[in-house]
Amino acid sequence: MAGLTAWQAVFEHARLRPGHRVLINLAHGVPASVTELADSFVSVTQPVEHPRAVRFVARNDPGRLAEPVTLIDKGVVTVEGETRPLAALLGVHRAAERGLVRGKVTLSVEG
Repeated sequence: MAGLTAWQAVFEHARLRPGHRVLINLAHGVPASVTELADSFVSVTQPVEHPRAVRFVARNDPGRLAEPVTLIDKGVVTVEGETRPLAALLGVHRAAERGLVRGKVTLSVEG
């Protein structure tokens, strides 16, 4: 769902053009000062006060996954992730708070 949300943000809502800068906001509480950073703003959490800002709710649309999957299969886009034991959950949260987690983390439950 994260990849589909990013795809919709970039290609459906931001409507990027060559040389265009966009801020995609996947975090709550972004200060208004970010409006100086990009030409367009896309948020899935809260509205950004800017005339070129868009807030949207992602659609669960499996049909839209074909193009991103093709890019992944060709190696143009990489997907990062890792698996950690459930006991490491606190460490995962702390690392995420410091911006040290890339991609998705799957927690394994040993039975």
